Amino acid sequence: MMERVFIPDGFDISKPIFRYMPLTGFLKMLETRRFRVAQRKTFSDALESKLDLKRQFMPVYVGEGAPKPDETSIKEDIAKINMKSKLHGRHSDLLVSCWTTKQDESMMMWQCYAQKIGVRIQSDASSFISAIDCRDIDCLCSGIAYERDDWNHSAVDILFAKHPAYRDEEEVRFYFANIDEEKDCIMPIDDNGINSQKCHNFPINLEYCIHNVMLSPFIDACVAQKLARWIKRDYGIYVRLSSIQISQ
Repeated sequence: MMERVFIPDGFDISKPIFRYMPLTGFLKMLETRRFRVAQRKTFSDALESKLDLKRQFMPVYVGEGAPKPDETSIKEDIAKINMKSKLHGRHSDLLVSCWTTKQDESMMMWQCYAQKIGVRIQSDASSFISAIDCRDIDCLCSGIAYERDDWNHSAVDILFAKHPAYRDEEEVRFYFANIDEEKDCIMPIDDNGINSQKCHNFPINLEYCIHNVMLSPFIDACVAQKLARWIKRDYGIYVRLSSIQISQ
């Protein structure tokens, strides 16, 4: 269980969430009983670690009759952008786990996140948070808002914001960090070298976290059936096959 958990009002921690992952990663999790999380900066979306600078400045009207630019205001805006950029860079070191609330299977996610030969595990926010065994770490959890970052957003706001092009993911995020409420500061974990690595494996209670597992439709049906029986026999976890049929 986390030290403290920060969840916005109205977020349903009992709603089913799903995570697509490669089969090798899933089997390693079962064997080691550890859950892998990666730093935000390892994600393919460049805006996870860099600001879209052209959207950080307020629009300025030019031409005849336009007010003369206020140099003091411009300098203040630049100082704010520099601070936001530093915080955003620091936040790129945060460890994060990404899930989806999309209950229907997604071919895009099977291919991108499960790398075709993988699984989809089901849990809910309450079970997942309770299953992680790290009592000295804080957790921030929320759904993603699909809106573009601009001068109206702070570095904290964009922890849970993505470009609208990702809207179909229906993502829920869990950040693992050290939070200083007095300084209003979210810091990457820096304990025993955790922050020096691009990923970390947290101890996890699999029985509490995993509600059910589905195998990828890209796994041949006869192989999938044997794999499901083996996982049930060795790890006590029920696994079902995908409802999607793919021509082999």
